[in-house]
Amino acid sequence: MLQVLIQVFGNHLRLHGRLLRLRTGLDVCLLMALWVMGNLSSFRGVGVVFGVSRSVVHYHYIIVIEALRELAPKYIKWPTPAQRNRHKEYIERRTGFPGVVGMMNGTLITVTAPRIQCERYSDRHHQYSYNVLIVCDKDYKIIFTYIEEVGSAHDSTVFERSALFRILLERVEFLGEDEHILADGAYKLTSKVIY
Repeated sequence: MLQVLIQVFGNHLRLHGRLLRLRTGLDVCLLMALWVMGNLSSFRGVGVVFGVSRSVVHYHYIIVIEALRELAPKYIKWPTPAQRNRHKEYIERRTGFPGVVGMMNGTLITVTAPRIQCERYSDRHHQYSYNVLIVCDKDYKIIFTYIEEVGSAHDSTVFERSALFRILLERVEFLGEDEHILADGAYKLTSKVIY
């Protein structure tokens, strides 16, 4: 899987003219950024592990984050009607819930305390974070994400502020009449969200 990610990442940088010379291998650049994201390590700590300065880690981290943000729409997509039918059939067979095309939940992504209004970012675990809304399909593939709300925001508030909430109200074709998203009790029960 890492090799695929390295290839996609490298192709994206080449396509956009950002891979001019290569001092550090793409695999190392990607691993440093993933290490920062996955271990909540400082740039300095990751630099020690990889034998580079914190500024080198930060430089590559920014490049990786920008590339992943640009690549996201290519990989995080709402399923087509045919894909939704497959999801519905599979989930009903496995769980007994009819018409479910995705599962929704929130997750907290820890961040460094911001300088302004840091108390808004404090979550129920007393850490600074963003509350991220994620919808995944039967294969745990992310089909929708919303990353704009502070850690103190309740899951239902995050959902109500998301584009998904507005889309479900306004665009009938986004989910068919018999299609639903499965969520937990933190979300408001609607005709399109069940738990």
